[in-house]
Amino acid sequence: MVVGNLATSPGGIVSAQGTSTTAAGFGASASEAVRESDVSEPARPVGAILPKYPREARAQGVEVDVPVDVVVTDRGTVADVHIPRRVGYGFDESALSAMRMATFRPALRMGRPTAVRMRYVVHFKFDR
Repeated sequence: MVVGNLATSPGGIVSAQGTSTTAAGFGASASEAVRESDVSEPARPVGAILPKYPREARAQGVEVDVPVDVVVTDRGTVADVHIPRRVGYGFDESALSAMRMATFRPALRMGRPTAVRMRYVVHFKFDR
């Protein structure tokens, strides 16, 4: 099923793809990304990643961490993001939306920016 830019498979995996180009240094594609263990410095978010708290979850007092698999290009943009296991309550869609808008300081491999596949955790917590 596809809803906007989000796609849900029968197994419950939610994903969204951004765009990236490989021409003239505009960023490496998701297929060229290396594993996080293969970089000397991981990609790091530039600023806070602030997902919208789902209304139903907030009303019920639900807090959760949502792990997402993301590909960050050598330019620091998000080329691909998916959630390996659904959490529900609208957290999945909110985490995907926030990650697609995120900007990262690119990972480094041998001193050069490189596209990387990595796991990132989006936190949904109430301020206390």
